[in-house]
Amino acid sequence: MRLWPVSIRGRLVGAVVLTMAGVLAGSAAATAWGLNSYLDERVSTRMENVRGQIQRVVALNVANGGDLVVNQQQLDLLLGDNNNGLILVVDGKTGLAVDLPDVPAQQLIETASASPGRVVFIDGDDPVATLALPTKGLRFRIGAGSAVVEVDSLVLAVSRADDQQTVHRLIRIGLLVSLIAMALLAVLVALIVRAGLRPLTELASAVQAVGRGERDPDTIPMQGSTETGQVARAARDAFTARTRAEDRLRTFVADASHELRTPLTKIGGWVDLYLQGGLGGEAGTQAAMEKVEAETGRMGLLVEELSLLARLDAQVPLDLEGLDLRPLVEEVLDDARVVSAGRLFTRHVPAEPVTVQGDPERLRRVLRNLVGNAVQHTPPGTGVEVSVRAEDEVVTVAVSDHGEGIPAEQLPKLFERFWRADESRTRAKGGSGLGLAIVEAVVVAHGGSVGVTSQVGLGTTVTIRLPAAPPEVS
Repeated sequence: MRLWPVSIRGRLVGAVVLTMAGVLAGSAAATAWGLNSYLDERVSTRMENVRGQIQRVVALNVANGGDLVVNQQQLDLLLGDNNNGLILVVDGKTGLAVDLPDVPAQQLIETASASPGRVVFIDGDDPVATLALPTKGLRFRIGAGSAVVEVDSLVLAVSRADDQQTVHRLIRIGLLVSLIAMALLAVLVALIVRAGLRPLTELASAVQAVGRGERDPDTIPMQGSTETGQVARAARDAFTARTRAEDRLRTFVADASHELRTPLTKIGGWVDLYLQGGLGGEAGTQAAMEKVEAETGRMGLLVEELSLLARLDAQVPLDLEGLDLRPLVEEVLDDARVVSAGRLFTRHVPAEPVTVQGDPERLRRVLRNLVGNAVQHTPPGTGVEVSVRAEDEVVTVAVSDHGEGIPAEQLPKLFERFWRADESRTRAKGGSGLGLAIVEAVVVAHGGSVGVTSQVGLGTTVTIRLPAAPPEVS
């Protein structure tokens, strides 16, 4: 769990500094490794040179047929470097040692003899490179007047302490330079990031001011096509969408209150008249109760439609199933023929099933609303046609009438909640203004779309498009 938030600036600076630290550390490690390898190679080359000198001296002595007489002075001249040490090994032990590093001679003999002819590196407080030269059969006289002995091998030893100090110093210098570089880099990156994030900071201040209601969304600064500009446009769109939603909610609440107030006022008026004894007997009371019942039914229908829209807005899951639309269309038209016996209802459906994944009750409500609207807003006797067809992966249902039509400027408003045309959609005709809004909400919940076309004097067609059900796998 994070105990405190980390700003974008902090994350960017931290990421750059950590990346740089990794790069510098890797570079320092590679440099140290490369230098150490170079120094090892240089020591090996130097020992090879010393070995060559010794072998030449020994070979010359053998060629002359005499025993090689050596002493420490001669060996010092032969080695030529105080960093070079030499051991004459006799019977596996030190016969004579010259200028050895701070490592026991016996350890050098054992280590070098394990790999004769190869340079072996010994790590420790005083690192050493050692090399054993087998000389079996050669005779040496160690010092004037001494007895002649047979030397098993010569062991060269070179101290690498200076090389180790050089590598360690390079590492310390690298660490110091890296720390200084990272400190400077952190300051530089912080300044660059601060300058780069200044538009975002200004945007945040502007968005907060808009959120508090102190500024208009149009004052949010744009920054071209940069990431900050994209965020600014998204914030402006979000505030604009919120404003539209709030306006729509206020309008919806006001319209709903108005729609409910009308029947409530009528019911209250009839109740008051009854309480004051102004209904004129049993016949008047009966008429008043019929009025109250009608207004109560209208109010109940309105509440039911508002509840349905609320559930659709909340995206309550639909009861989907494979549904053939043909029987559903026939059922709705049969009900319409009973209610409006004087009209001609025509259906055009294919012979084969037209199947969608749909909620039967919701789609039945859609068809009833569309057919009911066509009946309600056209003159008596006007025909209504319902056609169903399947095209590729889309099922289209069209409900057409041959009424007066709708003016083009009113078409975009047809699916708005509580909207009524001034003449054709009035309370006198019983419309709540929610029928087409429910149609659109249900169809969209099914993943479809709704469209309307109309010509004044010729009629109106409302078309819904629904995704076809996938074919069943046998």
